[in-house]
Amino acid sequence: YVRHNAEPKERASFYIIQNVGAILENDDQNGLAHFLEHMAFNGTKHFPGRKGIISTLEKYGIEFGRDINAYTAQDETVSNIDNVPTTNAMLMDTCLVILHDWSHYLTLEDKEIDIERPVILEEWRTRRNASFRMRSQFMPVLLNDSKYAHRDVIGDWDIIENFKYQTLRDFYQEWY
Repeated sequence: YVRHNAEPKERASFYIIQNVGAILENDDQNGLAHFLEHMAFNGTKHFPGRKGIISTLEKYGIEFGRDINAYTAQDETVSNIDNVPTTNAMLMDTCLVILHDWSHYLTLEDKEIDIERPVILEEWRTRRNASFRMRSQFMPVLLNDSKYAHRDVIGDWDIIENFKYQTLRDFYQEWY
């Protein structure tokens, strides 16, 4: 979809919304949808290597975290690039190539997967707060013990720490 916005002037935002989230994971894949969200920034077909996309965009003042980001939920993974100057046609094309790569061209290199494991485990650790513990008690009741009630988007510690590389690649091939 293309939508015109007058504000902010001469700026564009790019989003890719994929219907891949935690709900599609089997129990032995708990956390892989979220893991793939992280891996989108660790090498693609046209932007190889760690932070290839990020370093390319930061040359134009587009910052990771503020303007380049992503999230995974139960039913979707959304990646976005915001605050892109529309006055640079090559940069606009670059953003479209990034969306193309995010759609089905992640490299998923072994060493990049291993580098990302502790990042996600730290995210897992820091999110285990009182709110999380309360949610884990009432969601099974609220959602009638459905898969939604039990699927934690960040995933299972043991799976994140130990899944085989091919398991992640297989999940990616199946759903992307």
